[in-house]
Amino acid sequence: MTHHDTREDGFSAVELVIAMFLVAILALALLPLLMTGTRTSDTNRSLVAATAFASAQLAPIRADFAPHELATTCTSVQSAAVTATPGPSGSDLLADVLVSGCPGEYPGTVTVTAIAYASASPGSPLATVATRIVVSAP
Repeated sequence: MTHHDTREDGFSAVELVIAMFLVAILALALLPLLMTGTRTSDTNRSLVAATAFASAQLAPIRADFAPHELATTCTSVQSAAVTATPGPSGSDLLADVLVSGCPGEYPGTVTVTAIAYASASPGSPLATVATRIVVSAP
């Protein structure tokens, strides 16, 4: 005597539709997370580029006024101040290099700050990098 199984193997169309619906719900739940991650990645890329650009503005100043230079004057350091230096080609970055006032006593230090910002929003700095230069005379 043979026994016939009346149930069919495989998935029915209703089961497939329900499974697709559940996958769609999960995808919709994860979509905002994916979009936020992408946006954060773009923001971080801009901040890294701005920080590198600001640091690059200070590198030649650090080299010109190295700590072993005993004859560095405050006036010569203040001449390094510039505004709206354009960034690398293809970027919309600009940088200002600001120099603090001369110290009251010598030897002393002068703070040199590079501020990088997007040309579209100059009032909102993306990165600020500072260094101190030892000066021996006004």
